[in-house]
Amino acid sequence: MFRKLVVVFLLVLPFFLPGRLLAFENPHKYYDWNTYYPSDRVLGLEDSAQHDYFLKFAAGYTPKNPLYYFFKRPEEFFKTTLTFNPEKKEKLLIEIAGERLREMEEMAQEGNSYQVGLLARSYNNTTNTIVNGLDKLEKGGEDTEKIATEVDLEFAKHTLVLEEVALQAPPQAEKSLERAISSSERV
Repeated sequence: MFRKLVVVFLLVLPFFLPGRLLAFENPHKYYDWNTYYPSDRVLGLEDSAQHDYFLKFAAGYTPKNPLYYFFKRPEEFFKTTLTFNPEKKEKLLIEIAGERLREMEEMAQEGNSYQVGLLARSYNNTTNTIVNGLDKLEKGGEDTEKIATEVDLEFAKHTLVLEEVALQAPPQAEKSLERAISSSERV
C-alpha cells in the first residue's frame, strides 16, 4: 500500500513543480544568463497585470501543450463566470487578454501562424467583452474613471507589444494581428 502511495505521489509531483522541471528543458526561458539588468524599459508585458492561476502549473502552458485546453482555458472560463462584481470581472478580463497576448508573442516567435491566428481571435473576443462590460458599467451609473484609466494604460501596452509581435510573426498571421491591433486600440 505504501509503495502505491509513493508511486502515485511521484507521478503527480511534476504537475505541481513544472517551473523547475521545464527549466531543465528550456533554461533560456527561465534564467537570465546576462550580468546586466536594463531598467530603462518604459512599457511592456513585464509590468502589466498578471493573471494568478489557481492551478499554478497551468500558468506556463501555451496552446502547443495539450493540457492547455484541459486546465488553463477552463479555469479562466470558470473564474470569469463565477466573478459577479463587474469591476473585478473587468480586471480579470484584462489579465486574460494579457495572457493571450503573451501566448501570441511566444507563438509568433516560434513561427506558428495558425496558433497566432487562434489566439488573436480569442484576444479580440476578450477585448469585445471588456468594452461591453465597461459600457454596461457606464450605463448603470457606476463610476468607471478608475477602471477606464487602468484599461487605457494596459491596452496602450498591448498595442505596442502587438505591433512588435506583428513584426516577428509569419506573413500568414498578418491579418489576424492587424485585427488584434485595431481591437486593442478600440478598447
